[in-house]
Amino acid sequence: MNQFFKFVFASCLGVFLATVALFGVGFVIMAGIAGSSSNQKVDVRSKTVLHLKLDNPIPEQTNNVELNPFDFGNQEILGLNDILASIEHAKDDPKIEGILLDLGTNVMAGFATASSIREALVDFKESGKFINAFAKNYSQGTYFLASTADKIFVSPLGGIDFHGLAATVPFFKEMLDKVGVKMQVFYAGQFKSATEPYRRNDMSDQNRQQLREFLDPLYDNYLSVIGESRHKTVGELKEMADSLRLTNAEEALRLGMVDELGYIDNVLADIRTKTGQSEKDKLKTISIEDYRKSFNPKTNYKIKDKIAVIYAEGAIYADQG
Repeated sequence: MNQFFKFVFASCLGVFLATVALFGVGFVIMAGIAGSSSNQKVDVRSKTVLHLKLDNPIPEQTNNVELNPFDFGNQEILGLNDILASIEHAKDDPKIEGILLDLGTNVMAGFATASSIREALVDFKESGKFINAFAKNYSQGTYFLASTADKIFVSPLGGIDFHGLAATVPFFKEMLDKVGVKMQVFYAGQFKSATEPYRRNDMSDQNRQQLREFLDPLYDNYLSVIGESRHKTVGELKEMADSLRLTNAEEALRLGMVDELGYIDNVLADIRTKTGQSEKDKLKTISIEDYRKSFNPKTNYKIKDKIAVIYAEGAIYADQG
């Protein structure tokens, strides 16, 4: 019996030590991968195209969002400041020939963030370098950025979701009445709309007015900057939005909102022509995440006559203590 317990104990100890060793090796490997991907210096070759793909949330500061510890290929999410710095640096970088705007997914950013990126792209074009944009389908947000491009490509089976701005307000009062839930709502004044979903079944005139006051100038600005880039009037763009004509790729081409129907191969072929490369040459591209690692930003650490900015992102919770 003693011999039996001896072998059982030895087996359990072996399994425990093996498990600890495997976890240790795995941790070292993961740390190595994460470290190498985030700290490795990147060299940019000549005739390189900056690949700008905005498929992650865009915080103000880099990595100021929750990261997936098991996503080894995406250990860095650039913030707005680093994106703008990268575009600005690429403008005067002789190794960067142009920008490929890859807008296959919707841009997860607000209008203010997208406007800042758009202004940086417009400024980039002043260097004489090109911007090519491609997507199978453009949303209103992605087309807002794509309109800066010298050449906009869209899939022949795609189009542009160009329909204007709107606000949707859900109302719950009737549902709550049916299930016997009574909300205790306190408000004062005519333009207090936050509680309307719980005390009304429709939108008040005051709420409709303030939403319109917010959306109309935002929409006019959206149309005016796109019109400036695509040589269209605001009236022409409003007519296109109201008629939903741009959902058809051929109609979008005919109306001058895109420049060519094609696929990513057509985009790359056009870039080869612009960079003086043949079909046999491998197109050199660099992601904006890697490009950010290739240079040190221009930073002035003098504190005289400077205002400090503290970035606070995320939800605000009441004190539970």
